[in-house]
Amino acid sequence: MRIVLFVLLLCWPALAVAQNAATLVADRVELNGEDQLIASGNVAVLFEGSQLTASQIIFDQPSDTLRIVGPIVIQSADGTLLTADSATLDPRLENGILQSARIVLDQQLQLAANQIDRREGRFSQLYKTSATSCRVCGTRPPLWEIRAERVIYDAQEQQIYFRNATFRVRDIPVFWLPRMRLPDPALQ
Repeated sequence: MRIVLFVLLLCWPALAVAQNAATLVADRVELNGEDQLIASGNVAVLFEGSQLTASQIIFDQPSDTLRIVGPIVIQSADGTLLTADSATLDPRLENGILQSARIVLDQQLQLAANQIDRREGRFSQLYKTSATSCRVCGTRPPLWEIRAERVIYDAQEQQIYFRNATFRVRDIPVFWLPRMRLPDPALQ
Protein backbone atom coordinates (compact mmCIF):
# COMPACT_ATOMS: atom_id res chain seq x y z
CA MET A 1 0.00 0.00 0.00
CA ARG A 2 1.39 3.35 -1.03
CA ILE A 3 1.79 5.77 1.86
CA VAL A 4 1.44 9.46 1.17
CA LEU A 5 3.13 11.65 3.75
CA PHE A 6 2.94 15.40 3.77
CA VAL A 7 5.89 16.62 5.80
CA LEU A 8 5.35 20.18 6.86
CA LEU A 9 8.81 21.52 7.26
CA LEU A 10 7.79 23.42 10.34
CA CYS A 11 7.89 20.03 12.08
CA TRP A 12 11.48 19.60 10.92
CA PRO A 13 13.09 22.96 11.78
CA ALA A 14 16.38 22.12 10.06
CA LEU A 15 14.52 21.83 6.75
CA ALA A 16 12.21 24.79 7.31
CA VAL A 17 12.66 27.85 5.18
CA ALA A 18 10.28 30.62 6.23
CA GLN A 19 6.78 29.26 5.57
CA ASN A 20 7.73 26.93 2.72
CA ALA A 21 6.84 23.27 2.94
CA ALA A 22 7.92 20.24 0.96
CA THR A 23 5.67 17.40 -0.09
CA LEU A 24 7.13 13.92 0.25
CA VAL A 25 5.54 10.83 -1.32
CA ALA A 26 7.06 7.38 -0.77
CA ASP A 27 6.13 3.72 -0.38
CA ARG A 28 7.62 3.74 3.12
CA VAL A 29 8.53 6.54 5.51
CA GLU A 30 10.02 6.00 8.96
CA LEU A 31 11.70 7.94 11.72
CA ASN A 32 14.97 6.45 12.89
CA GLY A 33 15.30 7.74 16.43
CA GLU A 34 14.51 11.42 16.74
CA ASP A 35 16.89 12.80 14.17
CA GLN A 36 16.61 10.79 10.92
CA LEU A 37 13.78 10.54 8.41
CA ILE A 38 14.08 7.66 5.94
CA ALA A 39 11.85 7.54 2.86
CA SER A 40 12.18 4.57 0.52
CA GLY A 41 10.50 3.13 -2.55
CA ASN A 42 9.28 5.43 -5.33
CA VAL A 43 10.29 8.57 -3.46
CA ALA A 44 9.15 11.93 -4.84
CA VAL A 45 9.74 15.33 -3.24
CA LEU A 46 8.14 18.56 -4.46
CA PHE A 47 9.64 21.81 -3.19
CA GLU A 48 9.47 25.37 -4.59
CA GLY A 49 8.66 24.25 -8.14
CA SER A 50 11.33 21.55 -8.24
CA GLN A 51 10.73 17.80 -8.20
CA LEU A 52 13.12 15.11 -7.02
CA THR A 53 12.59 11.37 -7.51
CA ALA A 54 14.79 8.63 -6.07
CA SER A 55 14.82 5.14 -4.57
CA GLN A 56 15.67 6.33 -1.07
CA ILE A 57 16.24 9.59 0.79
CA ILE A 58 17.69 9.81 4.27
CA PHE A 59 17.43 13.19 5.98
CA ASP A 60 19.93 13.46 8.83
CA GLN A 61 18.91 16.38 11.05
CA PRO A 62 22.17 16.77 13.04
CA SER A 63 24.26 17.16 9.85
CA ASP A 64 21.40 18.85 7.92
CA THR A 65 22.07 16.62 4.89
CA LEU A 66 20.15 14.43 2.49
CA ARG A 67 21.75 11.15 1.42
CA ILE A 68 19.99 10.11 -1.76
CA VAL A 69 20.13 6.73 -3.49
CA GLY A 70 19.24 6.65 -7.17
CA PRO A 71 18.42 6.59 -9.80
CA ILE A 72 17.98 10.27 -8.95
CA VAL A 73 16.13 12.75 -11.17
CA ILE A 74 15.87 16.42 -10.19
CA GLN A 75 13.69 18.62 -12.40
CA SER A 76 14.28 22.29 -11.50
CA ALA A 77 11.62 24.96 -11.78
CA ASP A 78 13.59 26.47 -14.71
CA GLY A 79 13.48 23.16 -16.63
CA THR A 80 17.06 22.06 -15.94
CA LEU A 81 17.26 18.29 -15.53
CA LEU A 82 19.84 16.70 -13.26
CA THR A 83 20.29 12.94 -12.91
CA ALA A 84 22.68 10.89 -10.76
CA ASP A 85 23.32 7.49 -9.23
CA SER A 86 23.77 8.85 -5.68
CA ALA A 87 24.11 12.17 -3.88
CA THR A 88 24.74 13.94 -0.61
CA LEU A 89 23.04 17.34 -0.68
CA ASP A 90 21.70 20.03 1.60
CA PRO A 91 17.90 20.13 2.04
CA ARG A 92 17.51 22.91 -0.57
CA LEU A 93 19.48 20.80 -3.13
CA GLU A 94 21.86 23.73 -3.65
CA ASN A 95 25.11 22.35 -2.18
CA GLY A 96 26.64 18.90 -2.19
CA ILE A 97 28.05 16.12 -4.33
CA LEU A 98 26.38 13.97 -6.99
CA GLN A 99 28.03 10.80 -8.32
CA SER A 100 27.76 9.55 -11.93
CA ALA A 101 25.67 12.54 -12.84
CA ARG A 102 24.53 14.61 -15.79
CA ILE A 103 22.89 17.98 -16.35
CA VAL A 104 20.59 18.61 -19.32
CA LEU A 105 20.26 22.30 -20.17
CA ASP A 106 17.26 23.59 -22.10
CA GLN A 107 16.71 20.08 -23.53
CA GLN A 108 19.64 20.79 -25.85
CA LEU A 109 22.98 20.25 -24.11
CA GLN A 110 23.94 17.31 -21.93
CA LEU A 111 26.89 17.55 -19.53
CA ALA A 112 27.80 14.10 -18.17
CA ALA A 113 30.42 13.68 -15.44
CA ASN A 114 31.84 11.26 -12.93
CA GLN A 115 31.06 13.76 -10.18
CA ILE A 116 29.29 17.09 -9.81
CA ASP A 117 29.96 19.43 -6.89
CA ARG A 118 27.15 21.96 -6.36
CA ARG A 119 27.94 25.20 -4.53
CA GLU A 120 25.87 28.21 -3.50
CA GLY A 121 22.92 27.00 -5.58
CA ARG A 122 24.72 28.64 -8.49
CA PHE A 123 27.87 26.74 -9.43
CA SER A 124 28.10 23.14 -10.60
CA GLN A 125 31.67 21.87 -11.00
CA LEU A 126 31.91 18.73 -13.13
CA TYR A 127 34.90 16.39 -13.34
CA LYS A 128 35.91 14.28 -16.36
CA THR A 129 33.06 15.70 -18.40
CA SER A 130 31.52 14.99 -21.77
CA ALA A 131 29.32 17.67 -23.34
CA THR A 132 27.10 16.83 -26.32
CA SER A 133 23.64 17.40 -27.76
CA CYS A 134 23.16 13.65 -28.11
CA ARG A 135 20.50 12.29 -25.75
CA VAL A 136 21.23 8.59 -26.11
CA CYS A 137 23.69 7.69 -28.81
CA GLY A 138 23.53 3.94 -28.28
CA THR A 139 26.78 2.20 -29.14
CA ARG A 140 27.87 4.83 -31.69
CA PRO A 141 29.90 7.86 -30.61
CA PRO A 142 28.00 11.17 -30.81
CA LEU A 143 28.35 13.32 -33.92
CA TRP A 144 30.15 15.94 -31.83
CA GLU A 145 31.39 16.03 -28.28
CA ILE A 146 33.51 18.21 -26.02
CA ARG A 147 35.52 16.29 -23.44
CA ALA A 148 37.01 18.28 -20.60
CA GLU A 149 38.98 17.64 -17.47
CA ARG A 150 36.80 20.12 -15.57
CA VAL A 151 33.67 22.13 -16.35
CA ILE A 152 32.05 24.86 -14.27
CA TYR A 153 28.44 25.72 -14.99
CA ASP A 154 27.37 29.09 -13.57
CA ALA A 155 23.56 28.97 -13.46
CA GLN A 156 23.23 32.64 -12.52
CA GLU A 157 25.42 33.97 -15.33
CA GLN A 158 24.26 31.14 -17.64
CA GLN A 159 27.81 30.37 -18.75
CA ILE A 160 29.73 27.10 -19.12
CA TYR A 161 33.50 27.18 -18.57
CA PHE A 162 35.66 24.31 -19.87
CA ARG A 163 39.23 23.50 -18.78
CA ASN A 164 41.55 21.28 -20.81
CA ALA A 165 38.88 20.67 -23.48
CA THR A 166 39.04 18.56 -26.63
CA PHE A 167 36.47 18.97 -29.38
CA ARG A 168 35.73 15.64 -31.09
CA VAL A 169 33.77 14.63 -34.18
CA ARG A 170 32.67 10.97 -34.20
CA ASP A 171 35.18 10.38 -31.38
CA ILE A 172 38.09 11.76 -33.39
CA PRO A 173 39.92 14.66 -31.68
CA VAL A 174 39.72 17.76 -33.90
CA PHE A 175 41.27 20.44 -31.67
CA TRP A 176 42.27 21.12 -28.07
CA LEU A 177 41.71 24.27 -26.03
CA PRO A 178 43.17 24.93 -22.58
CA ARG A 179 40.11 27.07 -21.74
CA MET A 180 36.79 27.66 -23.41
CA ARG A 181 33.51 29.38 -22.52
CA LEU A 182 30.05 28.70 -23.97
CA PRO A 183 26.71 30.32 -23.19
CA ASP A 184 23.88 28.31 -21.70
CA PRO A 185 21.65 27.07 -24.60
CA ALA A 186 18.74 28.96 -23.03
CA LEU A 187 20.42 32.28 -23.95
CA GLN A 188 20.23 31.60 -27.67
